[in-house]
Amino acid sequence: MTFSDYQKKSLFVHYSPSFKRSIGIEVLKDKMFNNSYGLIKYTQLMLRKNNKKSQGNFYFISSLGLNDTANFSFGIQGDWETRKYFLGFKHNQNKFFGKEYYDQYFIAGIVPYVGTYGDLHTWMMVKSKKNSLVDETHIYPILKFFKGDSLLEVGFDNKQRLDLHFVQRF
Repeated sequence: MTFSDYQKKSLFVHYSPSFKRSIGIEVLKDKMFNNSYGLIKYTQLMLRKNNKKSQGNFYFISSLGLNDTANFSFGIQGDWETRKYFLGFKHNQNKFFGKEYYDQYFIAGIVPYVGTYGDLHTWMMVKSKKNSLVDETHIYPILKFFKGDSLLEVGFDNKQRLDLHFVQRF
Protein backbone atom coordinates (compact mmCIF):
# COMPACT_ATOMS: atom_id res chain seq x y z
CA MET A 1 0.00 0.00 0.00
CA THR A 2 1.34 3.46 -0.84
CA PHE A 3 0.05 6.75 0.48
CA SER A 4 0.94 10.37 -0.20
CA ASP A 5 -0.56 13.64 1.04
CA TYR A 6 0.62 16.92 2.54
CA GLN A 7 1.64 15.16 5.79
CA LYS A 8 3.58 12.13 4.59
CA LYS A 9 4.66 9.72 1.89
CA SER A 10 4.62 6.09 2.95
CA LEU A 11 4.84 2.46 1.98
CA PHE A 12 2.91 0.01 4.16
CA VAL A 13 3.10 -3.78 3.95
CA HIS A 14 0.94 -5.89 6.21
CA TYR A 15 -0.17 -9.44 6.85
CA SER A 16 -3.64 -10.46 8.01
CA PRO A 17 -3.59 -13.84 9.78
CA SER A 18 -7.39 -13.53 9.94
CA PHE A 19 -10.03 -11.04 8.82
CA LYS A 20 -10.04 -9.69 12.40
CA ARG A 21 -6.45 -8.45 12.64
CA SER A 22 -3.54 -7.12 10.67
CA ILE A 23 0.11 -6.46 11.55
CA GLY A 24 2.60 -4.66 9.36
CA ILE A 25 5.48 -2.29 8.80
CA GLU A 26 5.17 1.27 7.50
CA VAL A 27 8.20 3.16 6.21
CA LEU A 28 7.52 6.84 5.75
CA LYS A 29 8.87 10.28 5.03
CA ASP A 30 7.12 12.59 7.46
CA LYS A 31 6.72 16.02 5.87
CA MET A 32 5.56 17.69 9.09
CA PHE A 33 8.65 16.63 11.09
CA ASN A 34 11.01 16.50 8.09
CA ASN A 35 12.09 13.02 9.13
CA SER A 36 12.03 9.44 7.85
CA TYR A 37 11.31 6.47 10.11
CA GLY A 38 9.55 3.13 10.42
CA LEU A 39 6.52 1.97 12.38
CA ILE A 40 5.09 -1.37 13.33
CA LYS A 41 1.31 -1.17 12.92
CA TYR A 42 -1.51 -3.25 14.35
CA THR A 43 -5.21 -3.19 13.44
CA GLN A 44 -7.95 -5.11 15.25
CA LEU A 45 -11.51 -5.48 13.98
CA MET A 46 -13.67 -4.77 17.04
CA LEU A 47 -17.10 -5.06 15.44
CA ARG A 48 -18.51 -6.05 12.07
CA LYS A 49 -22.21 -5.84 11.34
CA ASN A 50 -23.44 -7.48 8.15
CA ASN A 51 -26.97 -6.85 6.99
CA LYS A 52 -28.67 -7.98 3.81
CA LYS A 53 -27.83 -4.70 2.02
CA SER A 54 -25.00 -3.13 4.06
CA GLN A 55 -21.90 -3.74 6.14
CA GLY A 56 -20.36 -1.76 8.99
CA ASN A 57 -16.89 -2.12 10.53
CA PHE A 58 -15.25 -0.66 13.65
CA TYR A 59 -11.48 -0.99 14.21
CA PHE A 60 -8.83 -0.26 16.84
CA ILE A 61 -5.65 1.01 15.13
CA SER A 62 -2.16 1.55 16.56
CA SER A 63 1.48 2.07 15.66
CA LEU A 64 4.82 2.04 17.47
CA GLY A 65 8.14 3.50 16.31
CA LEU A 66 10.73 0.94 15.22
CA ASN A 67 13.71 3.17 16.08
CA ASP A 68 12.11 5.11 18.94
CA THR A 69 9.26 3.61 20.97
CA ALA A 70 8.45 7.09 22.34
CA ASN A 71 6.82 7.60 18.90
CA PHE A 72 3.38 5.98 18.82
CA SER A 73 -0.26 6.39 17.85
CA PHE A 74 -3.59 4.78 18.64
CA GLY A 75 -7.14 5.37 17.53
CA ILE A 76 -10.36 4.15 15.99
CA GLN A 77 -11.58 3.81 12.45
CA GLY A 78 -14.97 2.83 11.09
CA ASP A 79 -17.08 2.60 7.98
CA TRP A 80 -20.56 1.71 6.80
CA GLU A 81 -21.43 0.97 3.20
CA THR A 82 -24.09 -0.27 0.87
CA ARG A 83 -23.63 -0.85 -2.84
CA LYS A 84 -24.58 2.84 -3.36
CA TYR A 85 -23.41 4.80 -0.28
CA PHE A 86 -20.32 4.97 1.91
CA LEU A 87 -19.59 6.71 5.22
CA GLY A 88 -16.28 6.48 7.06
CA PHE A 89 -14.20 8.09 9.80
CA LYS A 90 -10.86 7.84 11.55
CA HIS A 91 -9.53 9.47 14.72
CA ASN A 92 -5.91 8.96 15.76
CA GLN A 93 -4.04 10.25 18.82
CA ASN A 94 -0.35 10.67 18.06
CA LYS A 95 2.86 11.30 19.96
CA PHE A 96 5.83 11.77 17.66
CA PHE A 97 9.11 13.56 18.38
CA GLY A 98 7.74 14.96 21.65
CA LYS A 99 4.60 16.48 20.07
CA GLU A 100 1.10 15.27 20.96
CA TYR A 101 -1.65 15.85 18.42
CA TYR A 102 -4.56 14.18 16.69
CA ASP A 103 -5.57 13.68 13.11
CA GLN A 104 -8.98 12.70 11.88
CA TYR A 105 -11.10 12.44 8.79
CA PHE A 106 -14.68 11.93 7.76
CA ILE A 107 -15.58 10.68 4.31
CA ALA A 108 -18.86 10.22 2.45
CA GLY A 109 -19.41 8.80 -0.99
CA ILE A 110 -21.87 7.69 -3.62
CA VAL A 111 -21.52 5.54 -6.71
CA PRO A 112 -22.46 6.81 -10.18
CA TYR A 113 -23.40 3.22 -11.14
CA VAL A 114 -23.75 -0.09 -9.32
CA GLY A 115 -21.35 -2.65 -10.74
CA THR A 116 -21.33 -6.40 -10.42
CA TYR A 117 -18.56 -8.71 -9.27
CA GLY A 118 -15.44 -8.24 -11.41
CA ASP A 119 -16.44 -4.78 -12.73
CA LEU A 120 -14.45 -1.59 -12.28
CA HIS A 121 -16.15 0.12 -9.34
CA THR A 122 -16.11 3.91 -8.95
CA TRP A 123 -16.92 6.06 -5.92
CA MET A 124 -17.32 9.84 -5.88
CA MET A 125 -16.43 11.01 -2.37
CA VAL A 126 -15.95 14.08 -0.21
CA LYS A 127 -13.33 13.98 2.54
CA SER A 128 -12.89 16.32 5.50
CA LYS A 129 -9.45 16.00 7.10
CA LYS A 130 -8.06 17.75 10.20
CA ASN A 131 -4.67 17.70 11.90
CA SER A 132 -4.42 19.49 15.27
CA LEU A 133 -0.63 19.96 15.03
CA VAL A 134 -0.96 22.35 12.09
CA ASP A 135 -4.55 23.32 12.97
CA GLU A 136 -5.76 22.88 9.40
CA THR A 137 -8.99 21.43 8.07
CA HIS A 138 -9.28 20.43 4.43
CA ILE A 139 -12.46 19.45 2.59
CA TYR A 140 -12.03 18.06 -0.89
CA PRO A 141 -13.34 15.59 -3.49
CA ILE A 142 -11.85 12.14 -4.00
CA LEU A 143 -12.38 9.57 -6.73
CA LYS A 144 -11.96 5.95 -5.69
CA PHE A 145 -11.59 3.13 -8.20
CA PHE A 146 -11.29 -0.55 -7.47
CA LYS A 147 -11.31 -3.74 -9.42
CA GLY A 148 -10.47 -7.13 -8.00
CA ASP A 149 -7.54 -6.76 -5.61
CA SER A 150 -6.51 -3.21 -6.68
CA LEU A 151 -7.73 0.11 -5.29
CA LEU A 152 -6.77 3.68 -6.22
CA GLU A 153 -7.93 6.87 -4.49
CA VAL A 154 -6.98 10.27 -5.86
CA GLY A 155 -7.96 13.76 -4.79
CA PHE A 156 -6.66 17.30 -4.37
CA ASP A 157 -7.23 19.22 -1.14
CA ASN A 158 -8.31 22.86 -1.00
CA LYS A 159 -4.65 23.94 -1.33
CA GLN A 160 -4.37 21.80 -4.49
CA ARG A 161 -2.09 19.25 -2.81
CA LEU A 162 -2.32 15.65 -4.03
CA ASP A 163 -3.93 13.00 -1.81
CA LEU A 164 -3.06 9.61 -3.32
CA HIS A 165 -3.64 6.12 -1.97
CA PHE A 166 -2.96 2.83 -3.78
CA VAL A 167 -3.63 -0.68 -2.42
CA GLN A 168 -2.72 -3.99 -4.00
CA ARG A 169 -3.84 -7.14 -2.20
CA PHE A 170 -2.16 -10.51 -2.72
